[in-house]
Amino acid sequence: DAAKAEVAKTNEREVQLRSLEREANASRTLLENLLGRTKETASQESFIQADASVLSYAAVPEIASSPTKKLIYPLILATALLLGLVVAIMVEKLDLGFRSAEEIVRFLGVRSLGLIPMLSKITSMGKSPQDYILDNPQSAFGEGVRSLYTNVLLSDVVQRPKVLLMASSLPSEGKTTIAVALARMLAALGQSVLIVDCDLRRPTTHKSLKMEAGVIQIDDASGAHILRAGQPQNFSPEQLDSSAMQKLLRNLARKYDLVILDSAPILAVSDTLFLARLADKTVFLVRWVRTRRESVALALKQ
Repeated sequence: DAAKAEVAKTNEREVQLRSLEREANASRTLLENLLGRTKETASQESFIQADASVLSYAAVPEIASSPTKKLIYPLILATALLLGLVVAIMVEKLDLGFRSAEEIVRFLGVRSLGLIPMLSKITSMGKSPQDYILDNPQSAFGEGVRSLYTNVLLSDVVQRPKVLLMASSLPSEGKTTIAVALARMLAALGQSVLIVDCDLRRPTTHKSLKMEAGVIQIDDASGAHILRAGQPQNFSPEQLDSSAMQKLLRNLARKYDLVILDSAPILAVSDTLFLARLADKTVFLVRWVRTRRESVALALKQ
């Protein structure tokens, strides 16, 4: 029994021994692999190591070596000048309207009677330029209208113009506004002035003065007289060149100091071409920047 027990213990220990031997073999194999890789790495490091030595370390630079400022600044300046020139040429090409009296004279070859400033702030407040000139006759707008009329008078010192035509090439260039403002300004100074609304297709003079239907009406604020065009209707443009129209204007010119004709746009309808023959002088209005030069030249040619 003692021998059997001893044999059993021996077998058990032998099993443990085999297990330990397997673990030892595995550890030995792993160790050999690690040693082999370590040798390969060491051999590679010794192979790529440079055969050099450091003589001195580089100092940190105090200024940049690139880009060269002496070269970059002239390039920036030249590029900016080139871009500015291109932009200026593009703006010049795209700017198709008039910006000064000198451009009017140079491009159209006619005399400039003056510049009338816009009243954008006044109109945004719901007040019209026609009312503004009565409240502020010494303003820049009032002086512009006064200067325009003075230049019209000086254009013919021998015979004072009695019938004045307001014309333009396109709508919304200020014909009615300037006509009413001039009439109100002169009437407030004691002159007898009559506005004749000759835009028979789209009459607007009475609307600017908030007047109802009627023949000759009086503006209570200034004393200027208004001759309405009546209801819009289809008619023959030759009626404005009829003997009755000529007789009417002659009679009005004898009765009033100044008769102002508020006409239709020249390029829109042909009515104004007949009126230009009946008026003593024609004031041709051009809106700042917005009216194209070609349109103005074509209307003046007509």
